[in-house]
Amino acid sequence: LTAPYVQFLELLIKLQNTAEIKNERKLALIKFLQDEIIHGNITVKEEGKAVRYSPVDSDTELPMSITSSVVTEIASLLLLLTTRIPLRLVVIEEPEAHLHPALQKKIAQLLIRFVHSGIPIWITTHSDTILQHFNNMIKLRNRSEEEREELLKEFGYNEEDLLTPEEINLYQFERGDKHTTIQKLKSGKYGFVAPSFNKAIDELMNEIFAFQEDD
Repeated sequence: LTAPYVQFLELLIKLQNTAEIKNERKLALIKFLQDEIIHGNITVKEEGKAVRYSPVDSDTELPMSITSSVVTEIASLLLLLTTRIPLRLVVIEEPEAHLHPALQKKIAQLLIRFVHSGIPIWITTHSDTILQHFNNMIKLRNRSEEEREELLKEFGYNEEDLLTPEEINLYQFERGDKHTTIQKLKSGKYGFVAPSFNKAIDELMNEIFAFQEDD
């Protein structure tokens, strides 16, 4: 196994009960994952040898092998937050994997809360939904105080969900004939623009309009 896998497995050995966690920032992230994404709780049994999922308002404990892909994908992140050691950096590859677009938006919300909790986080993503959520939170942050308060209430957000361009760096990897170019994206009036995403979406929209029948 590669070093990152070995290090992660070592972390899982140090799992603890959430009742023992004193860090309020970690507890808030754990609660968000439980309440907003997996709608239940994950517990470790038999001294770390078994992991079980309990749906909300249920005493049933399910083995991970029969839970949904949402639960299995999120379980490692949730368990990571219960480790005894402080998290200096979290790296997630494709956090949108196997998630419905509505849950991808929730994951983007969680990532912003990671930033505001003081835990640096790096991700790789192909999700235009996650990028658009970042941009939405930047645009909402730039509204007047009165408008912002009204929109926060209307859409169920709060101040910790907002984002400024200074709190995030985005890079686009673009493959060329002989090498890959890494471009740092700039934030404008409407947030960050990802040319590769926009090109793919434009091509898809062109096909939709071309292939649909006239009424």
